[in-house]
Amino acid sequence: RAQRRRRLHLLPIVLKDIFITLAAFLLTAQPFLWLWSFLLAPLWRLCARLPGLSQVHPGPVHWEEFVALAVLLWLGLRIAYINWYHNTQRLLVTRHLDDLLYALLEPPRMPARPSVDLDFETEAVPVPAPLFGARGDQAAEAEERLQRLRKELLTERQREMQEDVVSVALLPQSLHFFVRRKHVLQDALNIFWQCPLSELLAPNMSVSFEGEKGIDAGGLLRDWFDSVGQALTATSTSPLMSECDGLAPQGGDEELTLQDLRSFVALGRFFATALLRGHPLPLHLSSVCCKLLVQAQLSLCDVKSLDPDFCQHRVMPLLERHGLQKLEKALGEHLTFMAAAVWPWPVKELLPGGATRRVYDSDRREYLELLCQERLLGGKLRSYCALQQGFWDVLPLHLLQRSCVSAADLSSMISGSCDPDPQEWRLYSSSCTANRLQKQVVEWFWDAVQTDLNAEQRCRLLRFATGSSRPPPGGFAELRPPFAVEVSPLGSEHHLPTAHTCVNKLVLHSYRSKAQLLEKLLSALVDDTFGTA
Repeated sequence: RAQRRRRLHLLPIVLKDIFITLAAFLLTAQPFLWLWSFLLAPLWRLCARLPGLSQVHPGPVHWEEFVALAVLLWLGLRIAYINWYHNTQRLLVTRHLDDLLYALLEPPRMPARPSVDLDFETEAVPVPAPLFGARGDQAAEAEERLQRLRKELLTERQREMQEDVVSVALLPQSLHFFVRRKHVLQDALNIFWQCPLSELLAPNMSVSFEGEKGIDAGGLLRDWFDSVGQALTATSTSPLMSECDGLAPQGGDEELTLQDLRSFVALGRFFATALLRGHPLPLHLSSVCCKLLVQAQLSLCDVKSLDPDFCQHRVMPLLERHGLQKLEKALGEHLTFMAAAVWPWPVKELLPGGATRRVYDSDRREYLELLCQERLLGGKLRSYCALQQGFWDVLPLHLLQRSCVSAADLSSMISGSCDPDPQEWRLYSSSCTANRLQKQVVEWFWDAVQTDLNAEQRCRLLRFATGSSRPPPGGFAELRPPFAVEVSPLGSEHHLPTAHTCVNKLVLHSYRSKAQLLEKLLSALVDDTFGTA
């Protein structure tokens, strides 16, 4: 990890010239010339038999040469067909997503609103125990169950992809893309809008940051997923906004443009890809968002979680006996089918003609359901639908329902644990020490992690060393390669800790005390201006 400076690097240019020269030499060496002559001789002899070339007297074509020519032609046609197929898939996925967005923009095809259970039977999405650092056997069992569930979903999705193609060879084996660190969110949304599903779920995914020399062996990819997650919570251009119980789409349906809907579709595909690939994100989606992604029943618990005052003073009185009359008396006016005034959304009709339709005891439950729907969705139904379609494009709804994935399970698999367990962290880690002083530095480090660092600082330390601020699904036992702490004999006590994110290694120096180690460690965690190598 180092500050990136703009300077001319001659070594890559020299290595590139050496590689080109070596390749030209090898391809023109005598053994290769024999190979080319063997492969191309049958083609030359066949062409010599064409009219106009009768003056050429080629020798007979042997059966080995026919076989070599057939194999060569087959390989060439196979490569051309695979390239054509991949380019066609890119065009088809863009056309498919565009058709879906235009369908969402048409008022006659406005998606139906999800119903709301007016009984407190369906609970809101609880904050999962692993999410806030639960300890003990129960948390470990929950993490193992979620890890098995994620692997099951990935296996089923890959099996479906293989059934949709003629040959497995048509599925790409890798996806590599270039992004800009200063525009990481914008580049991520463009990538997840354009890439076909087969590329998003390719066995190997890697990333390169513009202007940085890091070679991705896993650390850069983890850092990229984590950086996009942080940008969704901290960037003013993020399509999400923070609510009481998590992140939700921002803006109303009236303000939506086609580009906004594209962002939500790409965001849904990003969430599903991060889930299937096992990259937890440093964010927490709202209970409404998680329930809509798995088509779970909304309830009054979601209203209470989102806006406790609204639930207490506007919804609960109407559930009581003679509550309608009491509420009208308190408001000083008759209730009509109009939404409650909630900033920043304007008051609007809950149904056509709602401004003149009065609420009676006979239709009180209908009014409450429409009122809660409006408060939960906030006029953002198209945004939620675009997010759903993008998520289901990568991880279909029928797989979620077949595996009995709940909204709480989905929230845990997307968000992971925001408080790494220090004891589990140390249990599945190793240390590289050569003497007693280095062993003492390692002991100071683990003691500081457990007693001196809070949850946020532990997450920052984990990101500093591995590229991701969240442990992998299944806990630190699933971290590959395992986390390691090394005390370097080089440098001095005045140097800050460094890290190798691709191998999940933290490098300390021979500090003289625990206080000095903690000071240097916190100084390294505060600075976010470095790149990741």
